[in-house]
Amino acid sequence: MAPRITEPGRVFGAFGDAAKAVGTADFHRHLLGALRTLAPWDAADVVRYSGFAAPDFLHVDGLSQAVIEVYLSGFYRFDPFYHWWRERGRGAVVTLRRLSGPSDLEGEYFTGFLPRSGMVDELGVFLPSVGRTAIALFLESATKHFGQRDIARVEAAFPLFAGLNEAHVARSLADLRQGGDGAEQRAIAIIDRDGRAVFASPAWRAAEAAHPDLRALKMDASLRAGERRRTAAGLVHAEALGARSSLAPNGILLVLEAGVPALPPLDFDAAFEGFSTGRLTRRETQIARLILTGYPTDAIAKALGIGRGTVKNHRRRLYDKLDITTERELFSLFLAYLATPRPG
Repeated sequence: MAPRITEPGRVFGAFGDAAKAVGTADFHRHLLGALRTLAPWDAADVVRYSGFAAPDFLHVDGLSQAVIEVYLSGFYRFDPFYHWWRERGRGAVVTLRRLSGPSDLEGEYFTGFLPRSGMVDELGVFLPSVGRTAIALFLESATKHFGQRDIARVEAAFPLFAGLNEAHVARSLADLRQGGDGAEQRAIAIIDRDGRAVFASPAWRAAEAAHPDLRALKMDASLRAGERRRTAAGLVHAEALGARSSLAPNGILLVLEAGVPALPPLDFDAAFEGFSTGRLTRRETQIARLILTGYPTDAIAKALGIGRGTVKNHRRRLYDKLDITTERELFSLFLAYLATPRPG
């Protein structure tokens, strides 16, 4: 476990480094460094959550690429933090255990994903950004749950995290208008309070050239802050700019979130029922589910009250039905099923 840094000078120094990085690409990495001075951790990461797209890992310290790939391949749909952000959408300090009820502890995220990651608990600091997105700073613990004292320490510092993040967002938006860092990458437009388009980033202009409905949206007098409109280019979020905004007082910020939409959060039992229905018998379904959640043959036999040989026979038959030969192929087949959109 990484050593805890509790000396005030080290804590304040880490926050000072984050403050100096406001408006730069390194800001959230430095802010994560400040978080790491407040509680013990075995791994840490910065994740971008969205109300529309799949999560993105922006910085990772201590988690393997293989674990990240498993998460992004479909396990994020079971992630309690992913559910929480899409339902609540606000800044807060949250832990995995606080978000999870008794049924969750027996669910796929705890029994399937966490053992693969090597972690037992996560502490997250959610910081809202533009376009109904959030940057979440995570500390991961491999040996124990985060204690109340650790959580309280992070909660006490949350206003500092939130204030620095707001300064970073404001600075980043100002840089966008001035053509500074990031202006080429982010598709953003600004409408003033009189309904005039006063700014469009190069990425927005390129998308607008390819999708005329974006231009029509930008000129739509009925557009109001808080709306989300779907266009051929992707989902557009309309956000209010305050009366003191240097960009456009009382105007509207338009953020285009392009790309393939993420699939919604999912209940593992319902997903597995859909995966197995019509393909496997009830017993084969039970065994396949236990395989996916990491149970070895002996543990499956004990859980179902059957012999080890019987488990092997059922396993062989279900593999034949699914035209696979290994556990890895079963796992890949289930993830492919999760990633396939279906009606409803």
